[in-house]
Amino acid sequence: LIKMLGAEKVSIFIADDVRQEFWIRTSETSAMGGAKGVTFKYGSGIVGHVYRTKRALNLADAYQCEHFSPAFDRETGYRTRQVLCVPMLDDGGAVIAVIQALNKHRGSEVFSYYDEEVLKEVVSKISQTMRAKLGRATFRELLHDKKAHTQAFRFIAGTEEAGAGRREGSGEG
Repeated sequence: LIKMLGAEKVSIFIADDVRQEFWIRTSETSAMGGAKGVTFKYGSGIVGHVYRTKRALNLADAYQCEHFSPAFDRETGYRTRQVLCVPMLDDGGAVIAVIQALNKHRGSEVFSYYDEEVLKEVVSKISQTMRAKLGRATFRELLHDKKAHTQAFRFIAGTEEAGAGRREGSGEG
């Protein structure tokens, strides 16, 4: 997805309705590095807004959005410019995750309507494919399986296919 969208960073926020928090995985190509296994409580913010509304949000300037909080940028030194955020729905229409792309590589560009439509379609296909490839009855079962989180994230980020995880120490992948 990073290459497809021309984004600096792609993150998946997996919703855990029991704990009322998101479990986040972030691409390792970002300027700030990749967060591994970070969780945070549901709340406001762009991801929370997309989660609640079940609607995509495409922002040309994140700082102009009432849902954007610059706290993360202040803490990390990262500068969020553009945001494309899309909900991932289960078969019943509930949000199971939110996929967020940040900053087009070419700073003067923004995520287009075409980027948004492509991401929506890809997210829908990823949801279907992950359930099938990871052999789970429901995507929510992934919430408590760290190996499955890693496989799902690698698939979403485009670093490898789901279910084709690398074997530790074997050099294969």
